[in-house]
Amino acid sequence: MLLFPSPILGQKPIIIYPYIDGNETATNVGAGTDIGYISQNGENIVSELTSAQGGALQRFAHTGAPMQTSGKYYFEVTWSQSAGDTASFNCGVGLANTTGIGATWSGTQMGIDTASASIGYIFGSGFQRVYLNNVNQVTVIANTIAGGDVIACAVDFGLSRYWFKNITKASNWNASGSADPGAGTGGLAFTVGTGWLPCCNVAPVATSGHSFGYNFNFGRLPWTGTLPTGFTGWPVIQPNTTWYLDPTKTTCTTTGQASLGTLSNGNLTFTAAFVSGQVALTAASREIDYNDKRCLYMEWTQGAANTNIAYGFISRARGCRFTGEQISKGSCFNNHSVGIAYLNTGTPGVESGGTYITTFNIGSIAANDVIGVAIRMDVKKIWWRRITAAGVAGNWDNNATHDPVNNVGGVGINTDMQNQRLRPAFGGALSTGTLAVTANFGGTAFKAGLPSGMTAMNAA
Repeated sequence: MLLFPSPILGQKPIIIYPYIDGNETATNVGAGTDIGYISQNGENIVSELTSAQGGALQRFAHTGAPMQTSGKYYFEVTWSQSAGDTASFNCGVGLANTTGIGATWSGTQMGIDTASASIGYIFGSGFQRVYLNNVNQVTVIANTIAGGDVIACAVDFGLSRYWFKNITKASNWNASGSADPGAGTGGLAFTVGTGWLPCCNVAPVATSGHSFGYNFNFGRLPWTGTLPTGFTGWPVIQPNTTWYLDPTKTTCTTTGQASLGTLSNGNLTFTAAFVSGQVALTAASREIDYNDKRCLYMEWTQGAANTNIAYGFISRARGCRFTGEQISKGSCFNNHSVGIAYLNTGTPGVESGGTYITTFNIGSIAANDVIGVAIRMDVKKIWWRRITAAGVAGNWDNNATHDPVNNVGGVGINTDMQNQRLRPAFGGALSTGTLAVTANFGGTAFKAGLPSGMTAMNAA
């Protein structure tokens, strides 16, 4: 018997936008090195500190949502941050116009830096305020932002007015009990000009390895708050729906070497010739939204009997920067906020953050054996199993009682990764030899069939 209702099994999740714009300008970098960064994919924007902070850092990012000049639109933003990190005071969410998205930011925050080019809902110590033209328009709530807080924004281009509120903290629109976007009352004035789009600004976290970020909802998920009368979610760009292994996310640890492997078979097969001291990594073209409620399934076919390899997921943290970034085992699957994987090594088990979460052995993987992977983002857990080349399926996590459909067993995803989308990935580190692995996201029949109650990954 399923432990969650069938309507959730069939629920369509957020579809991830394609990467649309890499506009991320680092400013205020002091004597140290630029050690923070942002990474974005339409609705999700994450900041992370990779080492001791060498100087102040601010970056600006806008989402994949298109620029608008007319209409009435609404969106929500969920703030996420690592437990115990308090460096959110230089962050904010809001709107930017055409000047803002092309600007070199040299100051602090939206509505303050490039003042007339952006509107910022700014986080501070003990307050959340709206800024425009470097002026505090209103203190929405005298409260410090917290992880999980949901901010709502409504914009009426016809009236040239906008509204903000913190839904989680139950604040009023623009701190006024009479303000109502649906009625057109209590809005703050702005100049429409050539258009505006949702955006945010990002600063480094306080502690190395921590992360924080924004998750935008333009209407693909149920609203946390109430959609104002006459408003719709911010229009979106239709996403790429194809699942394959992404050539831009196939990399290694050697400077100047783009990849240890090649892709073939419609970019579903990754073949790597391993070199001592190097790590090969390939990852899917798409991600699973962290708000997806279904039990998703995929398979990897391993072409040869090799060890010291890993099957799992990487998140939108520093291990996913791929372009211009050297990926190593230590910064993809081992780092706590980057990845989680089943390692087929001398001590088989699941590792994340450089630490084994649990140890179990799904069996020696022979040539053409299949590794089945199930993931449930509603409970933030993953299961692995081995299927022989002859099609005989082993137990999930090598335990006869474990079952992802009924949420029995499984390995929990660490807290940092729960705030981010996850991308299926394979990694390996061998001294010599060649290995080919093939991803099946559901485009062909699964080795032992699609397990009852699960949904193929490519249906996401």
